[in-house]
Amino acid sequence: MERTRLLYTSLALPTEPRSWSRSRLTDPGFRVSQQVRLTMRQRQKSSSADGGVNSITFTTNSVDAADGSLSRSKTNKSALHSSSLTNYELKSSRSMAAPQKSLMDVFSTNSTVRRTTNTIAHGSETRGKGDSQKTLNQKSSQLSVNSTRVKRNLGNNPPKMTLEKAVHFLLNQNEEKLIAGASHIQHECFRDQCAKSTIQRLGGIEKLLPLLGNESENVQCAAAGALRNAVHRHNDNKWKVNECNGIEAILSALKSSCSKETIRHLTGLLWNLSAYEDLKEMFPEETASILTKTVLVPTSGIFKDDNPKHELNADTEAFCNALNCIQNLSSAGDNTRKVLRDCENLIDSLVYYIRRTVDDKNADDKSTGISVHILHNLTYEFEPELPKKITRCSSESQKNVASERTRVGCFPRRTAKVTKDPEEESPVLKEQTSPQGSEYLWSSITMRLYLSLLVCSQNVTTQLAAIGALHNATAGSGEMPKIVAATLKREKDTLKVIETFLQKKDENLMKAAISLTRNLSQHRVFQSTIVNKMLPEINNLLAERKEVVPLCQILINLCWNSTENSRAVLEEDILPKIIYTSKLENSYEEIKKASILLHIMWNHNELRKDFKAVSFPTHKTVFV
Repeated sequence: MERTRLLYTSLALPTEPRSWSRSRLTDPGFRVSQQVRLTMRQRQKSSSADGGVNSITFTTNSVDAADGSLSRSKTNKSALHSSSLTNYELKSSRSMAAPQKSLMDVFSTNSTVRRTTNTIAHGSETRGKGDSQKTLNQKSSQLSVNSTRVKRNLGNNPPKMTLEKAVHFLLNQNEEKLIAGASHIQHECFRDQCAKSTIQRLGGIEKLLPLLGNESENVQCAAAGALRNAVHRHNDNKWKVNECNGIEAILSALKSSCSKETIRHLTGLLWNLSAYEDLKEMFPEETASILTKTVLVPTSGIFKDDNPKHELNADTEAFCNALNCIQNLSSAGDNTRKVLRDCENLIDSLVYYIRRTVDDKNADDKSTGISVHILHNLTYEFEPELPKKITRCSSESQKNVASERTRVGCFPRRTAKVTKDPEEESPVLKEQTSPQGSEYLWSSITMRLYLSLLVCSQNVTTQLAAIGALHNATAGSGEMPKIVAATLKREKDTLKVIETFLQKKDENLMKAAISLTRNLSQHRVFQSTIVNKMLPEINNLLAERKEVVPLCQILINLCWNSTENSRAVLEEDILPKIIYTSKLENSYEEIKKASILLHIMWNHNELRKDFKAVSFPTHKTVFV
């Protein structure tokens, strides 16, 4: 009897009648069946418990939730996706039963029990086969019933969540229901485009926005993710956010949030909203300042040594989202660009980040390309905002330059011989060792950075942005273009770098390089260098009939006041192609530019004999 008690204690079985026989307690099949019953009871008890929504883990399969940016950059069309409520409940049920055996394991055990007990029954036939077989049949029947009950419990699906229920949950005060409703909206808006219109009809946008100010960080994160997907490629929802003062609510949440996941959703949401053209100029002026302080400064690393906390707050995904938002805003209009240029630490952060990636030989970094695009846009028509002291200093440097010109009609004939080297005529400013803010837009530091990107980067969009920034900085005839041109001239390989893009197969890069060369050809400091190094390539492009109008403008700039440059054009055998172009009938702009160039060249009397040798048209050139 003492041995029976010890065996009972070691098995830790539920309480049963004490009239068990010794043979039943020592029967292995009986012990296994009792252990399975205990497992079933524990599983039934655990499966009826409420798992709670607090344990939801929001998973992000994709990070770029934007539907547009500037026309100069490509847009990622993907959106966010998080687990739905149904998936969560299935996960939670399985995780609770993790310590127990699975249902297939239970059935497998049942089969093993039957085979084992049959073998033992045959072996112990002399000890009472009838009683043993009856007990086994009872236990097997009980095990089958329990297994069926467990299967029924595990097979029940939770009530189906709908968008109507999800939106209704947003009015609840219960944190679990708020998260459940928002996460379902986020998932459905990712899965089905039509769900976004349903959310608008149900008033989901108005109910989600207040949740951005909820005390719970989890609720804020869920609401931001739902809004991010709801406005993706849906302009009506974007406009609804604006009508509800949603942009202010988003910026307020961004200032106060400490969660990286929430900040990612909020910056992605701002990116999506800024892609809508009608909303760009409706963003508050503080948008750039908040994005700079909360995202750009910490991630760029500009003040990393001064404030170690910035390194903890750095997040590359939020950084990319914020940059895309600012890039969209930088294309809105003059007033918005001025606000961005005046934003403290914005341009400084961009330049510092670009310099860091170039030094790390990571020029193809995605955020680097976006940063250059922003600088490209901010350089557009920037000269009127230059400080007066810069213009005054530049003007004083040219007081002693002699530039006598003799004009006949609309065109100059010849000019006096240049007595000074073009290098001496270019405006020279004192080099700034530590520019700040908008000073970077015309600083030699930034110009050299653009040239480095053209050499180091293999990303076409980054190269286009760098060439575009140089193009904007050298456009026009004001003081800033002259300063930038003089800076670029001091970089010996400037034209060599640009020439490589004239030879590339990428048509967009080739067009951008031609436009930049056209701007540089306006400045005397570059004209002789262009004639010496780039005329053969210009001749090849004219022979292929590519970009004839800007190429003719380059030649016009070179030949305008220089007989030597005109002679070089003649010797390069470019003139026959210009004459051919002037006789075409299918392109008004090409005919016009070619005719102007021929007229300018004909005004150089010393070259007329040479011109006649190549069948130069002696009749009066007609053009508009």
